[in-house]
Amino acid sequence: MDEQFHAERHSCIGGSDIKHLFSLEPYGCARRLFYDKAGVTPDYEHKPNAFMRRGLRLEEVVVEEFERETGLKCKKVEHTRHHAFPHFGVHADRLIDDGSGQWCGVLECKVPGLHVFQNVKSNGQPLDWQLQLQWALDILGRAWGYIAVFHADSWRLLAERQEYDPDLALIMRSKAREFWELVERARADLGVVDLPDQLDQADARCQACPWRGTCQGRSPIPELSGQELAPDSEIDLDPSLQPLFYEYLAAKQAAKEADVYVSAVKARIVDALAGRTAVDCAAGKILHRDHRVKEYTVPAQTRRALIVIPHRQERNDDVGF
Repeated sequence: MDEQFHAERHSCIGGSDIKHLFSLEPYGCARRLFYDKAGVTPDYEHKPNAFMRRGLRLEEVVVEEFERETGLKCKKVEHTRHHAFPHFGVHADRLIDDGSGQWCGVLECKVPGLHVFQNVKSNGQPLDWQLQLQWALDILGRAWGYIAVFHADSWRLLAERQEYDPDLALIMRSKAREFWELVERARADLGVVDLPDQLDQADARCQACPWRGTCQGRSPIPELSGQELAPDSEIDLDPSLQPLFYEYLAAKQAAKEADVYVSAVKARIVDALAGRTAVDCAAGKILHRDHRVKEYTVPAQTRRALIVIPHRQERNDDVGF
């Protein structure tokens, strides 16, 4: 099944490729997409990270929550090609029944971490997600769809409906046709191909790209704390460390999301206190008071701190913000 999926994905431009087609931040790169579709051997093996696996494993949960909250019914859909452009394809997450027995909607599921979830809640759906849904609507011939965004830790779902935009579909098709012509020229070895624009070496998207050596001519590694790193010739190659490398990146992201989550809950508590400085909520005490911070190198400062004290003997469990 995986081999068939990857074969289908390699032979067409799919919904998840749209961010690359337009080089949309923070992950998209048209040059990377070209290397992928043209069959260029990557310099480094690319493996699904923890966030990708989380999305796949929780897709069924997202669908269940979407059905429960909206009352709409969903069903799986096979990989589909555009009727007029066979190198355009999509593997949408689900089709949606509007209640009439007609499967006229499309569902795309997203399972981001807290930072992205909060950003979606405040600022709306990212452009690349919107384009991905519009691509699916165009290929499947549907008039509307939903992007369901689910945060597992808080068990919250955001679902936003979008209508099909034919003008946007024309723009995406035109861009995709131009891109696929480059891919076909490269596959047929028809001479020099004008590659899509290259990103700057310092761009974060380059650091994890499987083709960074082919594209940039070397393996770009950013400077750390202003100290010059050893040249590539002095760096050992040890692929056995790759799992720990990705685990470290996942741990850093998890820590960042935890900090964002704490800040968000803290703000909600302060709002709920409505100016009060001490409250007993039955589970514990919540204090929001000024306290004087003594410093050795700067003058003492007065800061307002939020302290949560559970009703139990272990005072070590007190949580201060």
